[in-house]
Amino acid sequence: MWIWVLSRSSGGNVGSLIARAHRYGISTLMIKSGDGASAWSQFSRQLVSSLHAGGLRVCAWQYVYGVHPVGEARVGAAAVAKGEAKQGPGGKRPEDQKDPFEPNPLAGDGSGKFGDKAGALQAYRADLAISKRLVAADPDSAEWQNDLGISHGRIGDMLLGQGNSTEALNEYEAKRAINERLTKTDPDNAQWHRGLATALIKIGDVQMAERNAAEALTLFQAGRAIRERLARTDPTNVQWQLDLVIENWRLAVKGDEPAARWAFMAASLRALKEQNKLAAEPTRWLAEAEAHLPSEPELAGARR
Repeated sequence: MWIWVLSRSSGGNVGSLIARAHRYGISTLMIKSGDGASAWSQFSRQLVSSLHAGGLRVCAWQYVYGVHPVGEARVGAAAVAKGEAKQGPGGKRPEDQKDPFEPNPLAGDGSGKFGDKAGALQAYRADLAISKRLVAADPDSAEWQNDLGISHGRIGDMLLGQGNSTEALNEYEAKRAINERLTKTDPDNAQWHRGLATALIKIGDVQMAERNAAEALTLFQAGRAIRERLARTDPTNVQWQLDLVIENWRLAVKGDEPAARWAFMAASLRALKEQNKLAAEPTRWLAEAEAHLPSEPELAGARR
């Protein structure tokens, strides 16, 4: 099925589009992704993921006029990235503009989410190779640089989960170097700072695995400091508030000012819950944080 304007095909309703394709035995959609040097926003990672989930193949097409060849090539590369570069095992794709392996002490490391770990690692290394080609084609693209850092981080998570801390450290250091460059180039970009915090924290995980507790704690604190700055910058951003909760959690279980950190976490999660901004999983975090708070008898004893 050839689609020029998505909004004029089944009213732009992806579910209806999938049903219509299957009804007529169509297995592949050709969707316009650009015109000359201008990318069309209708061709997105979210769209591709939804169509893949509906059992359809997806191809991008664009008009190429030859007037601005470099710009037209960039539009084509962008379409490739949206349709292929971040494809994970089993056709899964992380959300746009989000580092998919944000460390979460409540969930453990991310490597256990796929049964075929060797296959997952192979897929992520293939993903890394694609990201490297995109960066080589357009070294000035901050987006491709960030994607490359994400790829390094995902491979690092897989390796660390397999007990290969030496190679995992190399991957995390590569991610840190990329995000440090990005934050220096664009210091106001919160996404780059969030990625840097992730890299620091994951390097801390490696140091903890290597029993370098003091160095790990320093890295965890540095990551938490970045999370705190982001959370203060935008108190309405729920994800950033939860990021800060998670990093305080990480430090509390390592024995770093646990009483103050449990109290902060409980207060933060309660505030989000009162605003009806707390999903089911973080609601369980609240119960666990409150379980670490001192009881009334303990408080009474402390006041004496």
